[in-house]
Amino acid sequence: MGNSNKTPEALLALHSELQHRDDSVALATLLLYIAMTVQHAPGTASFPTSESMQNLSTFVKNVSDIVEHFVIADDAIAGTIEGIEAALLFLRLYVPVL
Repeated sequence: MGNSNKTPEALLALHSELQHRDDSVALATLLLYIAMTVQHAPGTASFPTSESMQNLSTFVKNVSDIVEHFVIADDAIAGTIEGIEAALLFLRLYVPVL
């Protein structure tokens, strides 16, 4: 995720690429970045409509639950550098913006 100025199309392509690579931690990290963007965006922001993002608060909750189940709760994954990064992003999702 080195370049944070990705277009929605580039993020979709990255999502697809990560699914094909079967890299669950990288995919979780990408979804956490998207969930944080959605959660902390101003109320006037608009997002592309998709079935999974009809209700943005539900989308954020779903991402959180999935990441917690597949990354945070798995000690072998959570103990890696990538897992620690995902865990920190997971925590950041719950820190209010000041």
